[in-house]
Amino acid sequence: MEKTKIMLAGFLLVLLVVPQISATPLFKFKKFSLRNFECKKYDLNQDGKVDYSDLIFMRLEIARFDQNSDRQVDINDYKIISLNRGASPAESNSDVNRDGRIDNSDLIEFRRTIPRYDFVKSSKGFNFEKILVDREDFNFLRERISKCN
Repeated sequence: MEKTKIMLAGFLLVLLVVPQISATPLFKFKKFSLRNFECKKYDLNQDGKVDYSDLIFMRLEIARFDQNSDRQVDINDYKIISLNRGASPAESNSDVNRDGRIDNSDLIEFRRTIPRYDFVKSSKGFNFEKILVDREDFNFLRERISKCN
């Protein structure tokens, strides 16, 4: 009986004290939405927003990997980097990771980075041999700026 009274008194104390404490949440959760999750992949420069700076970032990345100056990045650019392995960075712009050497690490950088910008083709199933980052992807990203803000 004594235990029951103590438990009841403790329960009443909790009822009286907790409402005042619970006014300040212990945890704050960011509002999650599928749209925010979807838009995150278009924030290429990772500054927390999808805007024109992401378009500029994409242009710079395309220029860095575009080996044959055709204003797009595809398997031909990958093959050029592969052929230039061992060459001096002064002779070619194939040192895409800018470590002073043209080697397998540049090919790895290409394979790791370029698929992130292939928005249009990758939605139809990714195939590295058919990768193509071009004006179509740039325009796709431009459309996402208004939809993600």
